[in-house]
Amino acid sequence: MLFGFIFFLLFFFAPPAIQRLNARILITPNCRNALKNIFALKFARANELIAAEKLQNPDNSFIAYCENYRIFLQAFISEREEDYSAFLQNKTNCLMIISKDVDNKTALAHFVVTDVLLHSAILKLKFNDKFSAGIDLYKSFKNFAKHNAKHPEHFGNVKHSAIFNLVFGAIPEEYKKFIGFLGFEGNIAEGVLGIEHLYNNTAKYESAFAAESAVLLGITYRLFDTDDQRSYRFFIDKVANFESQSLLRYIFAASALQANQCNSLIDMINTHLQKQDEYEIPNFDYIAGVAHLRLLKPDAGFYLNRYLSNFEGTSLVKSAYEKLAWHYALTGNTKAQNKATQNVVNKGDDIREDDNKAFKWAKNGGYINHYLLKARLLFDGGNYPDALKMLHKNANPKNYPSASEKLEYFYRLSRVYHKKGDIKNAKRYYSKVVDSGANFGVYFAPYSALMLGNIFEMEKDTAKARFFYRKCLKINTNEYKNSIEQKAKAGINRLLH
Repeated sequence: MLFGFIFFLLFFFAPPAIQRLNARILITPNCRNALKNIFALKFARANELIAAEKLQNPDNSFIAYCENYRIFLQAFISEREEDYSAFLQNKTNCLMIISKDVDNKTALAHFVVTDVLLHSAILKLKFNDKFSAGIDLYKSFKNFAKHNAKHPEHFGNVKHSAIFNLVFGAIPEEYKKFIGFLGFEGNIAEGVLGIEHLYNNTAKYESAFAAESAVLLGITYRLFDTDDQRSYRFFIDKVANFESQSLLRYIFAASALQANQCNSLIDMINTHLQKQDEYEIPNFDYIAGVAHLRLLKPDAGFYLNRYLSNFEGTSLVKSAYEKLAWHYALTGNTKAQNKATQNVVNKGDDIREDDNKAFKWAKNGGYINHYLLKARLLFDGGNYPDALKMLHKNANPKNYPSASEKLEYFYRLSRVYHKKGDIKNAKRYYSKVVDSGANFGVYFAPYSALMLGNIFEMEKDTAKARFFYRKCLKINTNEYKNSIEQKAKAGINRLLH
C-alpha cells in the first residue's frame, strides 16, 4: 500500500503564497479556476482557461505548472505510454520555464518545482522506472527542505512536510539505510496530524485546494488509520457534495470498498454517473465489479470485463482477472474460470500488491475452496451474519484438507467475530492464527497480529499492543508485506505519543 499511497500523492499540488502584484509567477483567477477544473477532471474547460491566461498574462510561468499538472493526471489515469512521454517532455519544459523566471526564488516557484518533481517520481514509479523515480523523489525532497528552512510557516510547507513524513515514515525497515543521508526519517503520526491540519485550514487560504485536501486526508485515513471505516465516514460526515466531482467520488468508492460498504458504493455509482465533461476513470468499473462480486451479484462479470476491455494500462489487471475467475467459479462456468486464471498469469504486471497476490495464486494453480471464498466475499460485502453462518455451517475439518485452508478458516472466523463486536472470540481466533501460522508466508498471521495490536491499543493496554505490533513486523513476510508493515509502524508511533 506504500506503493498505492505514493501513487495517490499525484493528486496534490502546492498551495500558493500571497504574491507581489508585479510577480511573473502568480495564481490569477484564470489559473485558480483552471486548477479547480483540473482537479475536477474537467480538462477541456481547464484548457480554455489556460488559453485565456496565455492571452492576458503570457509571461506568467504558473501557466506551465497548470499544463503540466493536467498532463500528469491524464497520464496517471490512462497509463498510456504516449501520455507518459508527453508528461516527461512537458516536465522538462516546465522546470526550464520556472528556472528562467525572474521570480524563481519565491515560495510559489519553489513549490512548483517540488510538486513537478514529486509528480514525476510518482509517474515514473507507476511506469516501473524505479531508479529514475528515486532520483526525482530525492530532488523533490531536497528542494522542499531548502525552501522549508527559509519559510517554515508557509502553508504549503505544512502539506509537503506531512507528505514526506508519511512517505519516508512508511518506508520498510530494510530500505531505511538508503535514506539515512537525508537526515529525515519521517514520522507517520506527525504526517497524519499534518494532513488533518491541512484539511482543516485549506479553505481560508485558497478555495482551489479544498477538494485536494479532502482527497489527501481520505487516502491518509485509508492507509494509516486502525479503523477501516474512518475514510468512508470522513467523506459521509465531513466532505460536502463529494458526489459532484469524479475524483472525490473515486476516492470515496475506494474507501467504501475498504470499509465493506458495498451497497452504499453501488448506490453512489448508479446515482452519480460519469459526466460527459469529466475525464473518464476506468478504475470505477474495477471497483464496481469487486463490489458486485462481494454481494454475490451476477453483474460482477459485466463490470470486470468492461474494465479489462477499456483500460489500456496494467494496474489491477491481474487482480481483475482473479476476481473474474472467482465470479465464474461461483456461477459454475469452469471453462471461463480456467481462462481467467490463465490470464492472471499472462496479462498485466505484478508490481502492485493486489496484482502480486493474484499472480502467486494463479501461478500456484488457482485453487479455490468454495466455502472459504463465499465466507470471504460475504464478509467483504459487509454481510457478517451470513458469513458467520457459512463458516459455522461448514465447520467440518474435512472441508479444509490442507493446513493453509484450516488456517484461513480460523482467520475468516476471527475477522467476522471482530466485525460483529465479539472481541473475546476475535482475540481467541486471532491468537490461534498468529500461533499456528507465523511460518506460512501468507498474510493471515501478520494481519491477525496487527488486529490484536489494534484491539489492545483500543483497550489502552499499551504493553500488549506494542507486543503484537512488533510481533506483526517480525513475522510479516507475505504479498501484503508493505501495507501491513506501515500500519504496524503507525500503531507503534501512536503508542509513543
